[in-house]
Amino acid sequence: MVSLVSWLFSGKRQQCRQPERVVTDTVVKLATLEDSLMMRSMCMNWTFRFEETLDVSILQRSLEDLISKGRNWRKLGGRFRVNAEGKLELHIPEEFCLKRPAVQFTDEVHAMSVHDHALDGTLPRSEDTCRPCVLDTPEELDILLAGSEAPKCLDDWLYSDRPALAVHVITFTDATFITLSYSHSLVDGVGKREIMTNWCKVVAGRMDDVTPLADWDQDPMRTICRSPSAHEEHYVHANNRLTGWRKWYWVLRFIADRFSNRNNYRQRNVFIPASTMTRLRQEADDHPATDKAYLSDNQLLTAWLTRLACSPLRGSHRPIGITSAVDLRGFPLPGLSPGTVYLQNLLAYTWINTTAESLLSPPLGIAAALMRTSLKKQITLPQVQAAALLTHDAVGRTGTPDFFTGKDSFMVSVSSLAKAKYWEAVDFSPAVLKNGNRGEHAGKPSWQSSTPRSGMKPSCLVVVQGSDLKGNWFAQMVLSQRAWNLVENELSKW
Repeated sequence: MVSLVSWLFSGKRQQCRQPERVVTDTVVKLATLEDSLMMRSMCMNWTFRFEETLDVSILQRSLEDLISKGRNWRKLGGRFRVNAEGKLELHIPEEFCLKRPAVQFTDEVHAMSVHDHALDGTLPRSEDTCRPCVLDTPEELDILLAGSEAPKCLDDWLYSDRPALAVHVITFTDATFITLSYSHSLVDGVGKREIMTNWCKVVAGRMDDVTPLADWDQDPMRTICRSPSAHEEHYVHANNRLTGWRKWYWVLRFIADRFSNRNNYRQRNVFIPASTMTRLRQEADDHPATDKAYLSDNQLLTAWLTRLACSPLRGSHRPIGITSAVDLRGFPLPGLSPGTVYLQNLLAYTWINTTAESLLSPPLGIAAALMRTSLKKQITLPQVQAAALLTHDAVGRTGTPDFFTGKDSFMVSVSSLAKAKYWEAVDFSPAVLKNGNRGEHAGKPSWQSSTPRSGMKPSCLVVVQGSDLKGNWFAQMVLSQRAWNLVENELSKW
């Protein structure tokens, strides 16, 4: 049913033929989540900005070495194909060469300062860094950052001999941008962090320290779901699953909204300075929740942004369903080995069911505690396994996860990548050609952002990207224009 929604917005499929199979390629069948309609439809761009000029040749050579020499890392050089049964596969070359490279690597050089170029708009102007503000990077700059040869949808991989990973590097006299383009069928948000951290190891001459990649035929998600412990508990929101006419009702209402407002949704970034986080912390401390448990900056910011995203509902009693992905790598689950990289999608979904009044009326600290308390019940080991089982089964049946909320709910998709600590994890200092004035932070990113480039985006999306080395936070949201007007009005008061 939800597959129908994606089809309606996917556009007409181009009639093309896949390249002939190379008999020496190793064929790897992708697991259920990777092969799902949901993951197939999402092409991602992930960009880093550095305030130094980096050596492009070092970056390219080291990444090619990681993919061609690292244990099992050749998976990144595979070619996406659909087999006769319609299932998604990766065809991995026996060896990489100029004709069939390990990575699609392109670059462009600008003999000018980044401050004289449109890409300087990825960060707020100096006069705006003392208050939160909205940046239009995804809408205005994403195409420039990815480069003209970047894949835009899965078909761009299927009907070419393009490697699964594309990288575009843009250098200025005082800055460098690195953008990774990939299909969500390749890797999730935590897995992609491992690409960067191990790439950094090779740049630093530490090939022996590269973390081994899991064997290609491993399917830890299936192992988790087949474990007897996955059936020990029922998922806490199992009774809220949308089925039958209620699911049809929600889907048709969603379709009607998307058609009537198809040009009314915008994908934009939000900059939240460290000073704003201090004020949010003070606000939460002034009106603490009754349980007095500590709220992290990530929890506070996620609650604050979610409330901003739901601003159009203020004064109503409409139910709200907030769904979030949980990374399974952080739990002692069967099929997952410590010290091993899993380049795939290892996640389950949690749900918070509340109302506009309960979320928007209380002080921030109380609303954040409400969200935390609901999530806490769902991240015990038995609950995570139960959620993983439901996610796996639903995706296998329909191509998308089930919804565990009310038929009238306003749905908010929330994701936080703060725990990945991308700013701390990435270090290209050995590749610095021309240093700036950042001292020990040279070669570390000053900004990063992950943006879906294709696929049908949710009507309300909140992604917390994390905090930089100065304590400033970044987020990305997809909202209606009405919601953005309310958000900008609220931010103007800070």
